[in-house]
Amino acid sequence: MIKRGASKRMALILAAIGLYYYTALRFFGYVCLSEIVLGLPCPACGLTRAGWLFLRGEFWKSWNMNPFLGFAAIYFALAALARNKSRRLAKYRDIYLICIVFASFIVFAFRVHSSFGTEPLVLNPNSLLFRLLRIGKSVLDGNRTTASN
Repeated sequence: MIKRGASKRMALILAAIGLYYYTALRFFGYVCLSEIVLGLPCPACGLTRAGWLFLRGEFWKSWNMNPFLGFAAIYFALAALARNKSRRLAKYRDIYLICIVFASFIVFAFRVHSSFGTEPLVLNPNSLLFRLLRIGKSVLDGNRTTASN
């Protein structure tokens, strides 16, 4: 049974997540903070799309979008089981998480090297970083033309 305070907290968390998704998609076209701020994909890029592909039965497309979907699902299952159970299971969950994170960066480096430029590994030219760089360049170019006159 869920306590009243816990259900209100969960509702607030879900509302905040929904608001973030709506705002991020509406203003930036991406939900990934790495894509929004840096314009670069992160190791988790493509997990949501991989999940939707998996649910539609497109397993190979799901694997190609992000091969860590299955590992993430196993982790969340372990986390749910270890929540109120034994410390031993929680210890294995934590070790598994460390291994997943380490492996995801290795696989991500390989994916960037072998298939950068294909979905989901594409640069976002509308990211905040690229916007700031364009503004900085235009300011510097404006100063150069003013100084040369």
